[in-house]
Amino acid sequence: MTDSDRIQRTPPLADQVYRGLRELMREHAFKPGERLVEANLARRLDVSRTPVREALSRLASDGLVEFQDGGVAVLRLTLEDVEEIFEIRRLLEPPAAAQVARSLGPQDNEAFRAALARAEAARSVIEFSEANIAFRGLWVSRIANRRLRKTLLRFDDQVSLVRRTTLVDPRARSVALDGLRRLATAFLAGDAGRAAAEMAEFVDSAFEFFEAAFPEDRP
Repeated sequence: MTDSDRIQRTPPLADQVYRGLRELMREHAFKPGERLVEANLARRLDVSRTPVREALSRLASDGLVEFQDGGVAVLRLTLEDVEEIFEIRRLLEPPAAAQVARSLGPQDNEAFRAALARAEAARSVIEFSEANIAFRGLWVSRIANRRLRKTLLRFDDQVSLVRRTTLVDPRARSVALDGLRRLATAFLAGDAGRAAAEMAEFVDSAFEFFEAAFPEDRP
């Protein structure tokens, strides 16, 4: 078989643009409510406007951008949005964490220890935010139910639009790190009940700091 006969496995350009824009959003390269102009994005990514348009449509399906006034803008979450997202997280994440704790084997221990060590070593808001996302990505990736996994990742992408803002508060980082330690202990012990309880506490603690990020929305 020659090189020309082999199936090309390079991701389509639209997929590459989609992943690139998602990563830029996670890095807070765009502000909530900021308009995304196809031509500007195409120049920034050095591509044509067609894959940018396709990527924006997918991001809209993910709930990360919204169409408004003939254009596209980064989603601007409200307190009501956050309340709804965390209500779903409270229902889904504790039993999911329990499932993960039951399924982990010795081969997973090093990955969880490394993820926790990364969070403990973080010395900036950006470093801790990235470590927090990595730890979450690790345990969510161990969820056997792919639809549940996809659902949690979808909401995670949405709250990532404001997560770094909440972690500017040193107390929020301290509380989050303590939660990661407790979760890691439960996962490493294979303790499903403790993992569920710690996840419920982790979600509730996170919500308090997210809620504080929307003072103008509170009655």
